[in-house]
Amino acid sequence: MCGIAGIVARHRITQNQRRVVESMCAALEHRGPDEIGLMQDDVASFGVRRLAVIDLQLGQLPIRNENETVFAFLNGEIYNYRELRDQLKRQGHRFRTQGDAEVIVHLYEEYGDAFVDHLDGMFAIALWDHLQNRLLLVRDRLGVKPLYYQADHEAFRFGSEIKAILQDPVVRREPNYSAIDEMLTLGTSTAPATVFEGVWQLPPASVLTYEDGRLTTRAYWQLDRTTRIAADDRLVQEATDRIRTAAMRRMVSDVPVGVFLSGGLDSATLVALLSRESNSPLRTFSIGFDEADYSELAAARQVAKLFGTHHREHIVKPDIESCLEPLIQHHDGPFFDSSAFPMYHLARIAREQVTVALSGDGGDELFAGYDIFAADKAAEWFRQFPYPFRKLTQWGARFLNSAGDEYRNRGRVLQEFVRVAEQDPLARYAHWAAKMKRDIREQLYCDSKMKAALLASDTSRLQAFYDEGNGITRLSRLLNVATRGELAGDMLVKVDRMSMAHSLEVRSPFLDHHLVQWVASLPDSVKLRGLRSSKVLLRKVAADLLPKEFLNRPKRGFSIPLARWLRTTWNSKLREILCDSRTIDRHLFHQPVIEKMIDDHTQARRNCARELWTLMTLEVWMRMYIDDFGRSVSDLPSPQTHVSSFEPTRASL
Repeated sequence: MCGIAGIVARHRITQNQRRVVESMCAALEHRGPDEIGLMQDDVASFGVRRLAVIDLQLGQLPIRNENETVFAFLNGEIYNYRELRDQLKRQGHRFRTQGDAEVIVHLYEEYGDAFVDHLDGMFAIALWDHLQNRLLLVRDRLGVKPLYYQADHEAFRFGSEIKAILQDPVVRREPNYSAIDEMLTLGTSTAPATVFEGVWQLPPASVLTYEDGRLTTRAYWQLDRTTRIAADDRLVQEATDRIRTAAMRRMVSDVPVGVFLSGGLDSATLVALLSRESNSPLRTFSIGFDEADYSELAAARQVAKLFGTHHREHIVKPDIESCLEPLIQHHDGPFFDSSAFPMYHLARIAREQVTVALSGDGGDELFAGYDIFAADKAAEWFRQFPYPFRKLTQWGARFLNSAGDEYRNRGRVLQEFVRVAEQDPLARYAHWAAKMKRDIREQLYCDSKMKAALLASDTSRLQAFYDEGNGITRLSRLLNVATRGELAGDMLVKVDRMSMAHSLEVRSPFLDHHLVQWVASLPDSVKLRGLRSSKVLLRKVAADLLPKEFLNRPKRGFSIPLARWLRTTWNSKLREILCDSRTIDRHLFHQPVIEKMIDDHTQARRNCARELWTLMTLEVWMRMYIDDFGRSVSDLPSPQTHVSSFEPTRASL
């Protein structure tokens, strides 16, 4: 199952609210085109859109217990469902399906609200206790699967995507300007906030209870980053075994499975491990660009050839006209991460051959793969240098070229490094991670609501993540910020929305919570050593699997030639949107500042690509969702979709 939605009324569910739930399901059709399951009783109405992955038989929805008093609606996969199923059978429970979702209702019968502690997987769950008129919403530990909600005096609404909640005409579509400022700053809105006022996202590792009109939330899991495991020679083999186990568990499926192969260390390691365990060639998928300095196709091709995979490649063209609005429609909001563009195409070509794909997401957050972690260590060293040397470096950095559109512009990197190197670690991280620096936002904002959002410091939004846990190292704190912030709020959102746009399920072995907890318990030295040795332990794992020259390839990431395209192919579209009267009349930003940014970027005087891209997506989102929002899909299910409907009766209680 891959799309869930529902309404719980404060008193009695109305016929109109039941029709709204059908519209909510229609809006989620892309997440589950194979089947619709509907359930309704006196106070609630629920729906699920199913993407058949395990137990392909149709007509089994909604999932319920033996006496039809507990109902479960699942988005995602429960990887340990077979073990749980066997255990529950021994405890006397009877199953009517062969799928993973049914273990949820029986676990709830056994353990109550603690049922989630027994689950291993990626999931967003709605559980309805019909006898108690009680709703539980649950989200997985790392936030792989999304879940949103809204409540007022009439009802509680939830959905896998915000567009489902917006199908109810009583829900107001008002921008949350504080969350928009946070998105412009960090590239994401931190849970529980969203860019819609009054619409919330359930944080990862959380349980929400709605009962008698009261709403409560609690965390059911927290990552312990206290170092408890010493570095020794056995770690490489244990890491190999744990990554292999996590990957193999995610290969369980009744439909074809493939692997995203970027050419980077993470995905190449997965392909190497899985190829050794598979009796048939893996299916692998890669994308690239005509711009050779941004494309990793050659490296991906090398790995595919080495392990004999059935490999497919695709060159992404800068076709913004056909993709910009669909990208925003599937995000339900503006977004900074332009790598959604190639991810959208990668998911599309993969879905032509498979229904499930594995990805390497999470490897950088586990093993300190990003440059920002090495930069933090360099900053601590820089602070020890004599004052005259530091001032001379800061002065000299001003004269370096920072306008280039290459993947890593060294002038820009050094300028931003020395600008905040002497500040505290979180302030440094917040500045380096900022997509739009604070001084630019101060110049740009003219709307009072946007200016009010600047009252919060950029570090305040990350402080809670940095402070989690006692007695942990500075690197562990920054890894926690990256995991709880950008990974959960941006990268996993991007992967989920772009894959689900094509009804493709993506699973991430590096986000297995057992693996994540084990790596978090390891010392810093097996993650980052010096300034150039990142992912130390993972590289040792890969050394036994991949050619030597592959281990030290420079990191490319999943970036597009954004600065180059905004100067050339996309430049007219950029001006068309940001210099249009609708944008100007909105009065959110000082128009002369925007036009100077466009001119500076176009003439290569300054690289404003990230700022301009984000402002462009914000304006298009405003037009689509705030100005003239309308249903983008039919209110009726597709003719080929199987519909199952169920209404409990008193005789079944």
